[in-house]
Amino acid sequence: MRYRSLGNTGLKVSEITLGTVELGMDYGFKGGAHFAKPDRADCVRVVLRALERGINCIDTARAYGEAESVVGQALRQAGERPVVCTKLALTGDTRPADVHASIDASLRELGLAEVDVLQIHSATAASLANEDAIGALMDAQRSGKARFVAASVYTEAEALAAADRGWLRSIQVPFNMLDQTMADRVLPAAAAAGSGVLVRSAFLRGVLTPNLDATPAPLAPLRDAARRALAIHGAGVDGLASLALRFCLSFPAVSSVIVGVRSTAEVDANVDAAEAGPWPAETLARRGEFAVREAIASPANWTGLI
Repeated sequence: MRYRSLGNTGLKVSEITLGTVELGMDYGFKGGAHFAKPDRADCVRVVLRALERGINCIDTARAYGEAESVVGQALRQAGERPVVCTKLALTGDTRPADVHASIDASLRELGLAEVDVLQIHSATAASLANEDAIGALMDAQRSGKARFVAASVYTEAEALAAADRGWLRSIQVPFNMLDQTMADRVLPAAAAAGSGVLVRSAFLRGVLTPNLDATPAPLAPLRDAARRALAIHGAGVDGLASLALRFCLSFPAVSSVIVGVRSTAEVDANVDAAEAGPWPAETLARRGEFAVREAIASPANWTGLI
């Protein structure tokens, strides 16, 4: 496992971060074979296997069902503590008391006195303008409940705004082979600001995996774009997930790629894929041939499917 700097925080994180939404709640395509979350014992085994394979960063959230509790149970059985990132909801109307209550609940579930990275979940201009709630975040940081404050965002505008705020030390963004929105402006801006970048949606909710052909019919344009990428590499669908992960790791500004898994076998497969390294420069230069610039590239627009 290789490690990268999380911006200028001084933290070194593994190229893969363990995502936990699938360990805390049902996730994926409704009615799909992989929608239901695994049983709790299997979830704990997934976390422990990730740590064994050198993954030293875990991403979770209050909104992820039982995920924080699962992580906390696994950490009690683990050796060296990994970098733990969690999230709290914060809107334009969130009160300071709500911020403190969410942080305290996360710490209880995780069994920790402090989280390494506390992220504003789905941060927007309104949430970042909520001075009272942001003040509560800063108070939590000063009191030792969070080492760094960060933001998880959806859009390019939100990502650029977050990268421009020095008190937000890392941003989490959607980024993958098909949805390359963050590549041209956000990643350079984050690098210039010394901000860490955690990438999520590398597999686009399972589209960019060997399950490509099971992609719901309304998402056919994504399936076609993925096949164009495979053709450029001369690869079959069995190698799609590996290519998707390695694509994200081909950008030096990316600190780590969040990977959601359901089994220890999937942990191993992703670690092995990361060890294969980034894409060759000549193939990366052709990324525009399979980029999808329409709204369908974002799962936020998949109404009724997820």
